[in-house]
Amino acid sequence: MPKFIRPLLTVTLAAQIGVLPLCAYYFHHIPVGALFFNLLLLPLMAPVVGLGLSGALLGLFARPVAAVLLFPCRLLLELVLAITGLARFPFFYRPLYPPGAVGLVLIYGLLAIALYFYYRHRRYRQEVQKATWMFRRYRP
Repeated sequence: MPKFIRPLLTVTLAAQIGVLPLCAYYFHHIPVGALFFNLLLLPLMAPVVGLGLSGALLGLFARPVAAVLLFPCRLLLELVLAITGLARFPFFYRPLYPPGAVGLVLIYGLLAIALYFYYRHRRYRQEVQKATWMFRRYRP
């Protein structure tokens, strides 16, 4: 997998895994196309927030300079709205029977346990690599 896609995919997957049970609980459906749309929209969010915040702060002191910054921000926001407008089609959502409150507790409990074991294994692997490196370095 290309290196530039990996961070986008991991952030998007982590957010989706965390939010999907709540979407099922409150809205009785899961957004199937959310991963695709988030991969498209995530790279646009940093420039939108940066330009928007800079333009808003500059607007307090120098409105013409702020207008120069806010024009590309508006174009990016229109692109974001166009992309999110595609999600209105019903085939991007799948209805399902929502989990109850006990189901949510179980789902998030299992996610917490999985994260615990993942980070525990990761820390163990790092310690083994460090010990191996020290053994190689200080071997007679």
